[in-house]
Amino acid sequence: MSQGDALRDRIIGTFESMPPQLQQAARHILEHPDEVALVSMRELARNAGVQPSTMTRLAKFLGFAGYEDIRAHHAQAIRLRVDGFAAQQERASTSDEGLAQQMLHSLSLQIARLGEPASIARLEAAAERLARARRIYVLGLRSCHLVAWHFHYVMTLLGERTEHLDGPAGTVGDGLMRAGAQDVLLAISINPYARHSLELAQLAREKGMGVVAITDSEVSP
Repeated sequence: MSQGDALRDRIIGTFESMPPQLQQAARHILEHPDEVALVSMRELARNAGVQPSTMTRLAKFLGFAGYEDIRAHHAQAIRLRVDGFAAQQERASTSDEGLAQQMLHSLSLQIARLGEPASIARLEAAAERLARARRIYVLGLRSCHLVAWHFHYVMTLLGERTEHLDGPAGTVGDGLMRAGAQDVLLAISINPYARHSLELAQLAREKGMGVVAITDSEVSP
């Protein structure tokens, strides 16, 4: 589903009101839209880690008569986006070559979506918000540490407007002590999300800071 898709928007808009099992199923659909059209409901449920009945309950929660309505929506989206892609995927083998093809295709779709007008607008808005900040505090824990550090390093070549929140012994949040409403927290986090990242983002909100998030899902915490 591309940005601006009505079903995608409906899932995101109602995500917080869903029970946990429906959230798990909804997240998988958001993150693997092509899979919805190309595999059975049972296989999709297994990949999402839920029972097949959960997919039916999700469909009804979203106002559909049943799961087939969701599948039909995604099938139509694929036909409109890339004619014939569904047939190619159905013929893909389980060999390493087939897996590589699927992974590369997934990456190409992600890159392509960055060129959509909605994506460009969001990137521009984030860049403008960072440009207006007095100081940018950069946070990336666990696997996101390198991304955060690289951004901070590049910014140090341009001036001294960033601070990398990377304190030892649990002091990573101490860098926000002098931060205020003129500053921005750039928070980078992917699943599994670090609780400390969420806590520091909340602290930044309480201090009146702007928060720009780089994450892996529209329904990321």
